Amino acid sequence: MRRIARATRLVFLCAAFLGAEDTTILHLKTRERDPSAEPASLRLSPLRRTTDGRSHLLVQFSQPPQPEQLQELERRGVKVLRAAPGSAVMVSASDDASFDGLALRWVGRMEPQDKISPLVTGDGDFLIEFHPDVDMDDARALAAENDLAVLEHPNLLAQHLLVRGAVDQLWRLSQWDEVAYIFPASPDLLDGTPLMACDGGATTSGLVGQYIASVGDGWDGPGLGSADLLYFFQSVTDKLPPATAQSEILRAYNIWTRYVKVSFQPGTSGTANRTINILFASGDHGDGYPFDGPGNTLAHTYYPAPPNPESIAGDMHFDADENWRQGLDVDLFSVALHEAGHALGLAHSDQPGAVMYPYYRKVTDLSQLDIDSIRQLYAAQDTTTTTPGTPLAISIQSPAGSPVTTTATSLAVSGTVAGGTGQSQVAWMSDRGSSGSATGSTSWAAAVPLSTGNNVITVTATDAAQARASVSVFIIRNGQTTTPTPVSLAITSPAASGIYTSSASSITLNGTASHPSGISRVTWANSLGGGGTAAGTTSWTTGPFPLSVGSNLITVTAYEPGGTSASRSIAVAYATAVKDTVPPTLRIIAPASNNVSTSAATITLRGSATDNLAVTEISWVTSTGSSGTAAGTTSWTAANIPLLVGTNTITVRAHDAAGNTAWRSVVVTRR
Repeated sequence: MRRIARATRLVFLCAAFLGAEDTTILHLKTRERDPSAEPASLRLSPLRRTTDGRSHLLVQFSQPPQPEQLQELERRGVKVLRAAPGSAVMVSASDDASFDGLALRWVGRMEPQDKISPLVTGDGDFLIEFHPDVDMDDARALAAENDLAVLEHPNLLAQHLLVRGAVDQLWRLSQWDEVAYIFPASPDLLDGTPLMACDGGATTSGLVGQYIASVGDGWDGPGLGSADLLYFFQSVTDKLPPATAQSEILRAYNIWTRYVKVSFQPGTSGTANRTINILFASGDHGDGYPFDGPGNTLAHTYYPAPPNPESIAGDMHFDADENWRQGLDVDLFSVALHEAGHALGLAHSDQPGAVMYPYYRKVTDLSQLDIDSIRQLYAAQDTTTTTPGTPLAISIQSPAGSPVTTTATSLAVSGTVAGGTGQSQVAWMSDRGSSGSATGSTSWAAAVPLSTGNNVITVTATDAAQARASVSVFIIRNGQTTTPTPVSLAITSPAASGIYTSSASSITLNGTASHPSGISRVTWANSLGGGGTAAGTTSWTTGPFPLSVGSNLITVTAYEPGGTSASRSIAVAYATAVKDTVPPTLRIIAPASNNVSTSAATITLRGSATDNLAVTEISWVTSTGSSGTAAGTTSWTAANIPLLVGTNTITVRAHDAAGNTAWRSVVVTRR
């Protein structure tokens, strides 16, 4: 939803602080700009402007600016608007403003060539980002003066304008001082699709503009390396079952780990080093950036350390008042996937369809540009492929059949889970707004409240590797003795009994629906993410939509004008070669502490390990030169590890067949 940019704040929402950076080069999306190769000041050649005597300037400090330096700028009437890597800030300043005595390296302007995205290659539809202090009525007037057609969308960011026009018109517009950046508009914006936006990454100096290309080196520092990160759930949303909320965020992390050498393991404290603290909160939650309730700012995320302090580096905060859902409405997975990109060090993309585009959209995977961008920070993941094990499957045994008719206000639903990796968590969700967790794992049960009329209950199992499987049951609760005329609904293509197997990455469903009152609309939803409205009513088609690897439970629902509905589901299995990029999970159970003192000459360690496919080996090595292999894998024992007098650090590693590893260590002091 629409955000209100606050130009007077020095830190902004969706905060993602910069990591280590080159403090001399300005990393713009159009070029690497080296102020040392330019005149000391370009202020003598102002661009065209609507306000005489005042311009927008890049001010570059000799070192990363300190709060007192920024406060001194404000005292001199220079308004700090944005931050820029290279120890710079974007400001609004009068022509006679003084910058003397501020330890500056350079003061200059963004040139027209810096304001047009490299992705603008022809005529079309575009977003114009204006500087935060620009009156948007003036912005509209500038667009009209340059013959650009202004298009409307209710959910644009405060300083964005949606326009249609030619490249030469954009070039003329870029020569105005008030314009910050021009980049392609997404089809969703043009279709009028309701959208929600991210305000962008920020530093302690202010919000980072769309024109910035690089915002640090990631958790691994300069070069392409790997990073082992921890996560900690301080709190989760009450709009979803806790297991579902956690699995959706972890599923987002796992998407990034498919492509780069970054791992995420559970931590024990949200304030520990290299730990992403995840919390859902309302209003003022203690970090100085209060949430604003439903429909506005969804989340804010901090970039990696350094220089961000480890207590907040990478932390992801979500607005608890949003209507968080799984695959629908405010889709938690899609927002978490975008925010995880910030937590790993990425800024916003100019490419429509990219996960890191400034407007959230429902997604199931990264775009190629997202992949290429994250591989500028971290080493690419190995390409080893593995054969999946037994697929996760879930079934409903009671009530039998669908639809089920009852007059009860709640109904017991139970079933079984088979396959998958490790122990599964089972959660349920009703299309009438309620949700919860089931009891049990391989055999599960839940008491589900019912609303009068039609209720579609979807039950989802999530295993230890974050694989998911879903099944639905259609329940009609009669609030009176007469039964309403049901809606007739059929899926005619593809025709399948049981599970339909697809070798294609997308599918089209066709079918029919009827009711004496007519059909008002037909919708569809995929249990693995995505949904929409079908074309047509009595004869309908979904059009092609993407499938995710695994079992996609597609539920189609037809509605008559009075609200009565009917649902039908089809399970579509889509399999392809799966790259195993998920590292094992490793625990040291004994000794219970990671700092041990003993007089013995040896020590025995015991623990457990799990993996999405299989743990192949547990190895150990000491800082004094000894090494060996533990007995067992999922439950393991490393017996009689030799100790020398003094400090002995013992590192235990779990390995899987794809070469992924996880490690834990114990420090043993022998007296």
